[in-house]
Amino acid sequence: MKEIFSNYSATIAELQNDPRAIWKHDEPVAIFDRDEPIGYCIPKDLYVRIINALEDAHWVKVIEDRKNDQEIEVAWDAL
Repeated sequence: MKEIFSNYSATIAELQNDPRAIWKHDEPVAIFDRDEPIGYCIPKDLYVRIINALEDAHWVKVIEDRKNDQEIEVAWDAL
């Protein structure tokens, strides 16, 4: 059996019949089709937090990669 990363689940039919009802707990919901998990529906606020965390991780990597780069002297007037 596959691991499910949610406390709640719904079938694809339930999702089609009443999409808003699956978020009544305001948590991720595993979506099943023929007893197989096919995806997850997550609330908007959680999606935004995930995207922000991924973006932060990207910029941390950019900073780490550039940390030892050679500095370039630039005059304020040149900016």
